Amino acid sequence: MRATVVCLLVGYVAFALSSTVPFSDNSSSLVKELETDSLLDIWGGEMVNLVGFYDKENATASTHFATVWEGLATQHAGLFSFSAADGGGKLSFILETLKIKKLPSVLAFPSKLTSSKALPQTYKGPINESSISKWALKQLPHTLVYKIASESNMNTFKGYTTSKKVCLFHNETDTPPVFRALSLTFADRLRFGEAKMKDKKRAKIGEKEGITEFPKVVVYGAEDSKDKQNFDGPLAMAELKAFLEPHALSLEKREEIRKERKEKYDKEQEEKKAQEEKEKAEKEAKRKEEAAEKKRKRREKRKIVKARDEAYLVMEREWQAEDGELIHVRQTGWDEVPEIS
Repeated sequence: MRATVVCLLVGYVAFALSSTVPFSDNSSSLVKELETDSLLDIWGGEMVNLVGFYDKENATASTHFATVWEGLATQHAGLFSFSAADGGGKLSFILETLKIKKLPSVLAFPSKLTSSKALPQTYKGPINESSISKWALKQLPHTLVYKIASESNMNTFKGYTTSKKVCLFHNETDTPPVFRALSLTFADRLRFGEAKMKDKKRAKIGEKEGITEFPKVVVYGAEDSKDKQNFDGPLAMAELKAFLEPHALSLEKREEIRKERKEKYDKEQEEKKAQEEKEKAEKEAKRKEEAAEKKRKRREKRKIVKARDEAYLVMEREWQAEDGELIHVRQTGWDEVPEIS
């Protein structure tokens, strides 16, 4: 009993000593000390990046934060990228920009694959593993997981041939965080989908695929969806990642896909720009044509008015009034000139 207590105390002390700042002092730490030159990797990374800003001048608070942060990095290894920085150091401008004055503070930088222009999200709760964990898991995006709610959706999903497909059959309300994280890890190397077996109609999708127990992960072939393989392990990051890696496209093939997509996007943008310029030119030409037509009508109106006035001079008659004064009388109707806009 005494030996067990001693071992626990030694382990606790070792963990406490390892949970110090800066994190770079601990070679086994899963937390990367954030530097200015690595900021772009965080802001433009493919994973969701969690960054903790600590107060280096407050030893007690920073040690507590380091313990919490190391614990989270261990608990969620592979789901996020964990970094930390001195809130009063070179990167303090980030906190100033976001108007954050309290330390320690936690920020979540979204993946560029789903939110390239989004600002980092700020955690506003207590500094403990449970609260931060719940908040952090909500930052993992759903957008790379195709939703299968009907047999038609399933056929569309299985019809994707660029890469193999990974489908999760489950009966949970939300997509498991590990599956959302994997959709980022294997982006453009595997196609991810989920079928929630929430009712009898959707359960038929699973029955048709031979799935009767949940959760179940199935990998479908790229060309032949009948070629499939079930994963029978736990829904854990390490196990699933090891299982999926052999099925995923190579990194070289992924870059080819992204290059082709970018070229297609650039071409579409050029065509869109050309179409906008064409429409702008047509609009300008129409405006000039309408302006020229208005100008022509104004000239025509001036000609009519001039002809009318000349006719008045010819048709005016002088009559002798009783008092001896001359009066000019114009015939009725000559002052009625159609209005031309």
